[in-house]
Amino acid sequence: MASTTHDADDPVLRRRNSFWKDVGRAKPGWVILAAVVALAGPHMIGEIRPWAGNGSGSTYVDSSYARTASHDWEARQATNRHTIDRLDTGTSRAFAMARLGAPDFVETYGDNVDVVFYRTFRVTDDGLTTKRTETTPIVFHDDVLVNHGRYQTGSPTRTVTDANWETAQYERAARIALLTLGAPLTVVRDDVGDPTFHDRIGDRVDILFYRTHRDSNDGRTSKLRETTPLVFIDGQLAAVGFRTPLNQNKPPVESAETIPDVPLTGELPAGDSL
Repeated sequence: MASTTHDADDPVLRRRNSFWKDVGRAKPGWVILAAVVALAGPHMIGEIRPWAGNGSGSTYVDSSYARTASHDWEARQATNRHTIDRLDTGTSRAFAMARLGAPDFVETYGDNVDVVFYRTFRVTDDGLTTKRTETTPIVFHDDVLVNHGRYQTGSPTRTVTDANWETAQYERAARIALLTLGAPLTVVRDDVGDPTFHDRIGDRVDILFYRTHRDSNDGRTSKLRETTPLVFIDGQLAAVGFRTPLNQNKPPVESAETIPDVPLTGELPAGDSL
């Protein structure tokens, strides 16, 4: 009787007894699951890590799309915004980079076009710097600043809808191989067709991404791994292709920003073909 009274007075034992009474009323499958959770639960929970925050458990951090934010992100983004607002067209890349320091993201095209991205805003308090929504891009052509401003882009992958995608991608690749620098954007679109993706930076730079090859058989087109980009400055072709293979920085969970296939952050509707 002493033991029974002791058990009744112990809140931990009362909760445990109540738990197993509930389990006894459940179906056999749930009994097994409850037993597994009871035995391994603390260890299972111990393996759970946040998607973001300090980035310690995220497989999406430090990819082509997002990076762990620095500890001084707030002061840094204010300084970046102030400095970028005062950069004029024609400023040398060396001068601009000396003022701003290392960028958060870099994209390089052809032989002479570089796009660097600096954090200038906070949209989500998640411990990350997201290129699509929290940075301002600066475009250099032949190491001279040509434009900076609003970044209009969208999902980094898109569902393949063309049944003849394989033939179409080879035809696009052949047409792109014949292009010459300086070609007008309108002429290129008439010849090659609508792009798979269309990014715009400020009011002078357009980047058209055309699917030209297959990297994985997943029913989608990856902007960074399965396209050839064409960079236009003031409506004229300035660069073709990625200078640095960006697939070396392939994010393991690229699909995190791919659903649904609709324009995001001001993406231009003209590039919704494939």
